[in-house]
Amino acid sequence: AVVSTQSKQWYQRRVHGSITMCIQHVLVFCILILHLGNISSTELTKPNIIFILIDDVGWADFNYNVGGNSAIPTPNLDRLAGEGLKFKNHYVHPTCTPSRAALMTGRYAANTGLPFATFPGSVAGLPDEMETMPRLLRKSGYAAHMVGKWHLGHAQWKQGPVGRGFESHTGSFTWDLESYTKLMWRSPFTIMGADWGKS
Repeated sequence: AVVSTQSKQWYQRRVHGSITMCIQHVLVFCILILHLGNISSTELTKPNIIFILIDDVGWADFNYNVGGNSAIPTPNLDRLAGEGLKFKNHYVHPTCTPSRAALMTGRYAANTGLPFATFPGSVAGLPDEMETMPRLLRKSGYAAHMVGKWHLGHAQWKQGPVGRGFESHTGSFTWDLESYTKLMWRSPFTIMGADWGKS
């Protein structure tokens, strides 16, 4: 039987038990902050979780990775990283949507229906029946709020961050946008529109 190269690669990733696609444009830094408050003998408070996912940055862009020798000052991230746990070896997909889909669902992106980046106007999104991290956190008694880029579906309210389990969301629904104006550009001279909202 002839087995395609793509099938072999999928099988190798599956066997190794982790998403092993090459990091090309996206690097994920996950910071889990554990802060145990007043603990009594009868009750253990749940730790606070602050989860930070950042696209398109380099390893040396954060001072805590390079002993303070980064060209970019990151004092707040350095402080948060110093107080919590740093998960620095999550292998991701070469684009943002599949990486976010895998992270939010705990599944390979190919099993979420979002194996490629979605474009503005796309009707694709995570399947309704698929559990997400914010839903599971809320079932465990946590509050779940999101700030920033979603990029996992936006054609219907149920595909957005609030529809998928977050209690609130302030940020963008789609992809690349200018940080200060929140505008999306089709080309250097053509604006597609703004993508920033609060829900």
